[in-house]
Amino acid sequence: MCARYSLRPVMPRLLEWFDLDPETEFEAQPVVAPTNVVPVVLARADGTRGVRRFRWGLLGPGESGGTGHINARSETVFEKPSFRESAQRRRCLMPATAFFEWGGEGKARRPYRFEWSDRAPLAFAAIWSPPAAVELPATCCLLTTDPNALVARIHDRMPVILDRDACAIWLDPDAPRPLLEAVCRAADPERMAMAEATREETLPPRGGPDVQGSLF
Repeated sequence: MCARYSLRPVMPRLLEWFDLDPETEFEAQPVVAPTNVVPVVLARADGTRGVRRFRWGLLGPGESGGTGHINARSETVFEKPSFRESAQRRRCLMPATAFFEWGGEGKARRPYRFEWSDRAPLAFAAIWSPPAAVELPATCCLLTTDPNALVARIHDRMPVILDRDACAIWLDPDAPRPLLEAVCRAADPERMAMAEATREETLPPRGGPDVQGSLF
């Protein structure tokens, strides 16, 4: 399960990589945790892309509280009732620059940071759900898959990280299911870097779910 990631302010590289309007702005979110409000990339009807802010933790129809689902297994996301409609109709990308997983047992348990070796942005395949009430935010969760050889040293799952071509497929409302399933694979381990992280790198700031920064 991926329960922590980070989003560094890598503008304008972030905007270029996700094909976003140059006016779009992100604030740094050094540690993103479940229930935080996060930026997601969506496809507009005219074919361009825009950014909205959703709460991380997918809530199903009629649900208005709790953490929700922060991860969904890509192998079953099109079948499970909790995720099926969102996977078919409401796909999005969650931008990041690194994610964290924990390895070891007991007191030896420690976090590790994973990112692209060239520190390019990461694009997590994700799905979203509309809010149960107008005053509430929409919610989202990222997809996971079997780990590549690097992540497998630490954990048995990893986020689905899409390359630019796969991002276009994932956001295409008319993409056939077999093609969508085909892009939900483990990232190339040769392109990734792993490093031991400090506990402080994975602790969200105090002050509540939306303290992590905002999107304008």
